[in-house]
Amino acid sequence: MQTPNSNCWPSSSSWTNLNTTLRGHLIRSIPPASVCYPSQPNYSENACETIRSQWTNSLFHAADPSSIDYPLWANNSCPPIFPNGTSINGDVNAGKKGCQIGGYPVYVVDARTEEHVAEALKWAGEKNVRVVVKATGHSHQGRSTGYGSLSIWTHNLHGIEYIQDFRPTHCPTNGSQPAARIGAGETGGDIQREMAKHNMVVVTGADPVS
Repeated sequence: MQTPNSNCWPSSSSWTNLNTTLRGHLIRSIPPASVCYPSQPNYSENACETIRSQWTNSLFHAADPSSIDYPLWANNSCPPIFPNGTSINGDVNAGKKGCQIGGYPVYVVDARTEEHVAEALKWAGEKNVRVVVKATGHSHQGRSTGYGSLSIWTHNLHGIEYIQDFRPTHCPTNGSQPAARIGAGETGGDIQREMAKHNMVVVTGADPVS
């Protein structure tokens, strides 16, 4: 598996070609709290204040292409800091350590179609680049991020279709049963609300954002 330090890591032109194939849906990963660090080109204390206020908000992390609900899995490599350099988690040396990409993916595919997913997987397989998948970033196991990875962000794959009389194509069953076809970017809360319209109940996690 290639990493950014490998000799065979894809060149800039390779990533550009992938972006062309994806019709502009490839995003270079930038840790959201990088705006808090004066050494970063996007530094803005006003923007950092917003980041600090939203850092424990699951909806904030879900809406960001690379951020995750549990920054521990990115090695807390770029936490929000206060002007004195202390991180929101109380690390007084965070400002001195600076902002690093850490365990965040290198690039993110903003998948809007099945073809985006297929092309990303094909390219990553050919280049031997690690792939991770992020829907909301709400993963206790840290599977929605990874060092040196290409992330497939399914947040914008929407759609909830209720099927009253579902019949499997290959698995034999007696008759039909209710089912739903759900886009990977849908959240538990949205699914529950839609299924309630059909007097159906679904089992989801305790966090409606997940």
